[in-house]
Amino acid sequence: MPHDELAWACGATIGAGPPAVLTAVLTAARTAAQRETPGPLPGRVTATADTVVFTPDVLGPAAGAAPVEPRGHRLPPVAAGLAPLVPAAASPQSAARAERTASRSPSDASPAW
Repeated sequence: MPHDELAWACGATIGAGPPAVLTAVLTAARTAAQRETPGPLPGRVTATADTVVFTPDVLGPAAGAAPVEPRGHRLPPVAAGLAPLVPAAASPQSAARAERTASRSPSDASPAW
């Protein structure tokens, strides 16, 4: 990046995203647990919701670090770069579909329709 200020602003914005999402999810889960759960169960329901929300945060770094020790530090970035190619290769566009949209402009050729 050519400007340090821009790099700092981008880093701060990226860093603020996950805590904001977790706060929103936990607030919604706890509110629902307090309103909808009968009797003595709100504590268990809230604990279960916390487990569901935070388990990926615990397992993610471990899963990312696991291949580094036996294979070295180059494998995870290469695997992350190649991973999007797997679904792209598994679902090629058929010739009939390409012909159907060839006569229209790119803006008119929405694959969703």
